[in-house]
Amino acid sequence: MAELLEIREYLKGIYSKFDLYIEPVLKFGLSIVVLMLIDMHIGYMNRLQNPALVLIAALACSFMPVNVLVILAAVFCLLNVYALSLECAVVLFVVFTIMLLVYFRFVPSDALAVVLTPVCFALKIPYVIPVTAGLVGTPLSAISAGCGVIVYYLLDYVKTNENIIRGMESETTVAKFRYIADGMMNNKGMLVMLVAFTITVVLVYLIRRLSMDHAWTVAMFTGLLVCVIFVLVGDMTLGINVSLVAVILGALISLLLTAVIKFFVFSVDYSRTELLQFEDDEYYYYVKAVPKMTVAVPEKKVKHINQRKSAEDYPVFNQTRLEDLPRQAERPAASRTAPRGAAPASARRNSSDRPVSSRPAASRTGAERPAARPSSERPASSMPTTDRAGVRLAPKPGTRSADTGRVAHRASSTARTSSASRPSSAANARVSSSGGIKRDPASGDRVIRRAPRQDR
Repeated sequence: MAELLEIREYLKGIYSKFDLYIEPVLKFGLSIVVLMLIDMHIGYMNRLQNPALVLIAALACSFMPVNVLVILAAVFCLLNVYALSLECAVVLFVVFTIMLLVYFRFVPSDALAVVLTPVCFALKIPYVIPVTAGLVGTPLSAISAGCGVIVYYLLDYVKTNENIIRGMESETTVAKFRYIADGMMNNKGMLVMLVAFTITVVLVYLIRRLSMDHAWTVAMFTGLLVCVIFVLVGDMTLGINVSLVAVILGALISLLLTAVIKFFVFSVDYSRTELLQFEDDEYYYYVKAVPKMTVAVPEKKVKHINQRKSAEDYPVFNQTRLEDLPRQAERPAASRTAPRGAAPASARRNSSDRPVSSRPAASRTGAERPAARPSSERPASSMPTTDRAGVRLAPKPGTRSADTGRVAHRASSTARTSSASRPSSAANARVSSSGGIKRDPASGDRVIRRAPRQDR
């Protein structure tokens, strides 16, 4: 039972989600079936049997209310009967006009009962209509079901007496009208079915409104049984010539279809029935609460494995670093590998190109004085070339000599000096043999010149 409830909820979910597309498709299919049955049953006008015309009419009805199909089906019937006999078409027109006026006055919302009743008669399962109308409708639904019964039996009379109607060409018009009207109104089978359908609809409605348990099931079985009994009694008393086997098979199929409709419309759990009592200042209320049978449809969750993630999928990320990645990729290799704090090669300038301030170095503040460059960035011309004793020093590896322009290498590792152990800009002043203070013309720094020591 749980599986059936899941299927029901699944189908209801599909219909509620796609009802905008499902309803036109259902109307189109119903229109095709109704119009094709009319052409097959009384297809006297060849023009109406054109499949293209039927498809166009069905397509128009699929976007219209079902009442449009009722009117269109009546027009098809009148045109086909008109091809057979003018008098017969006039009689049908009068009957259809009365039925449509009554129908649109009392039950304009039961168009499906009017349309489906002739279809169910053609399929030999007519008993499903009164039972279903009593379960989901009102007692006035007997009017719409009765209109469908009248339409079917009138068309059946025309088809059965086709040869007689064609052979009445020599008769007067009044005689033709009298014969056709008497034959249609005195149809005993139509009268039996009208009474059976009316009683079945009212009885099913009254039973299913009771507060007893399984009221809908009892109403369904009782309505089918009463309808079949009325048909069999009418056959025995009035001789309407119905087949007993066809009646029983039709009743069983109708019972199955009605049970399916009941399952989708009214499905409750009587084992959890509660009797409640309420009161206010004027009344006492005795309430019987029966819960509906529902089940939650399981939702399928799809888990993606090895899914490629982006930076936004991670909880923490540095947006600034992400924006700098394309810029770092566009920088030249020399600027990316330069030591920290060093300026790019394109921005380096020779010390000889720097302008010399006109102000004396002694009057400059600490912020205005040019910062000492690291030894790795200073040109070869500003490097010290002699030591304190006046001995000429070898150039640093990787630099060019001022005299020859060739790269010189020191002979021993003990003579190597790092940029960290080198003195500052004040200590990098050139030391000469003569004492005194002098400014370097290139950098503007003070240069202390000390006299060399004399050996005693």
